[in-house]
Amino acid sequence: MPATPERLFIGAMSGTSADGVDVALVRLSGQWPAANVRATVLSHTTVEMPPELAAQILDCRFTANIALADFCQMGHDLTLLYAQAVNTLLKIADLAPADIAAIGAHGQTLYHAPPLTLQWFDPSLLAVRTSIRVISDFRRADCAVGGQGAPLVPFADRVLFGASTPRLIVNLGGIANVTWLGTRDHWAGWDTGPANCLSDCLMQSAGKGSHDAGGAIALTGTVNDAVVQAFLNHPYFQSTSPKSTDGPAMWEAFLAAGGNQLGLPAALATAAACAAEALVRSVRTHADAHGITIPPEWAIGGGGIHNARLMAEIEKRLPSAVRLVPMESWGCHPTAREAAAFAILAAASLDGQPGNVPTVTGATQPVVLGTMTCR
Repeated sequence: MPATPERLFIGAMSGTSADGVDVALVRLSGQWPAANVRATVLSHTTVEMPPELAAQILDCRFTANIALADFCQMGHDLTLLYAQAVNTLLKIADLAPADIAAIGAHGQTLYHAPPLTLQWFDPSLLAVRTSIRVISDFRRADCAVGGQGAPLVPFADRVLFGASTPRLIVNLGGIANVTWLGTRDHWAGWDTGPANCLSDCLMQSAGKGSHDAGGAIALTGTVNDAVVQAFLNHPYFQSTSPKSTDGPAMWEAFLAAGGNQLGLPAALATAAACAAEALVRSVRTHADAHGITIPPEWAIGGGGIHNARLMAEIEKRLPSAVRLVPMESWGCHPTAREAAAFAILAAASLDGQPGNVPTVTGATQPVVLGTMTCR
């Protein structure tokens, strides 16, 4: 494939915590494959999710109790928020829609149990409201060829972070996931388990708001080790990658382990310990299975970095030779990383380049991801 000139893409992402829409402006240059493409995040911003919309999304995800008309209205309202975020970013960057090659929009995950997956919003409405073509529905092409449809971000991580030395990138969203970039022949990634989803569910169930800000309540609680062990006995944590999961599945596992029978501070502390133990244990297991050394630096991002109890639980479980570093030190703001990933995936789709990594998702073959909606 001939070298391509520099182009601008916008990535848009709303995570499973439904706390906002992140958008990132990315400049791409170089020639595929991913190891030869370079991406620079030029700007990014976040538009917060209105509380009513966030509550509706979370209720739909965890109960599936929604009328069809409300389901459609929810997608419409969410799409307008995506458009607001994109148009705000254009103003910040002083750019016109014609300057952007495409928007890579993930949409809102409402259900994920491979091969079934649903990311909800209206790409046609987004294309009209921004005057930019939209590439969306990235996961189902991978599922169609036997993959998990997730995680997809590792494809973009090689572009964003390179792989000249072994690197581990950790995202603490609703679900925790990792990308392992080693040499050219080791490219891995998987969902390790929960990050924020258990804490968020506990707070919402207790009527205490959407999340435990800063992990303040969790810091006052004592971890129940028996619940942690029972949680980690769930079959998901006994399986090896490729694998992916979702918040409702993790919440059900936590309930089965008795986590909701604890007082709120202890439950929140225990949820943080469950997330941390699942993360670190899965990295150790992967290293042992492949006979490789755990990277000495882990770049960490996502909303979970603001939860002091979760971070403390991770720190105390880290291998002695490992230290956590802010994602910014590797050239990408943590808030921008997942949005930037979908900008990169949009570029790959536009160029007819497969955007899945079969060793990550378990797909039988590489495939071009996403569908395009013209303005």
